[in-house]
Amino acid sequence: MVFPTVFLIFPLHFPHDYLILWALCFPVFLSILASGVITSGILLHFNEMRGGGMRKEFEMSEGDLREILDACKPVPYMIFGGMVPRSPQENANDAWGRLGEKMGFDWKTVRSNGKGNRYFTAEVKKRPLG
Repeated sequence: MVFPTVFLIFPLHFPHDYLILWALCFPVFLSILASGVITSGILLHFNEMRGGGMRKEFEMSEGDLREILDACKPVPYMIFGGMVPRSPQENANDAWGRLGEKMGFDWKTVRSNGKGNRYFTAEVKKRPLG
């Protein structure tokens, strides 16, 4: 293993010795990360821990697209009694949430895939057993 050899060669008496150690160990660390063996397992484990699923491409209907675009429009209002209507962002989030429930994806993970307004990718929701 590389690390014990480095420690035996450099006793680390001075602050600049830590820089030498870092310079020797960093390429090894990068090669381990670049191999993907450790990182892919860590990332997969982290994704499973937070409940993430597989990304999948979805296509929404014209009606669904129209609903989301309508939800993004500002709401004109006059203040009577101090009640402020919901913001366009809140309305859009709710529209994405309803679409996610309907199509089976987590609405917080939606990303555009560049194919057009109706196409996107998102993580598939895990269905509870039973």
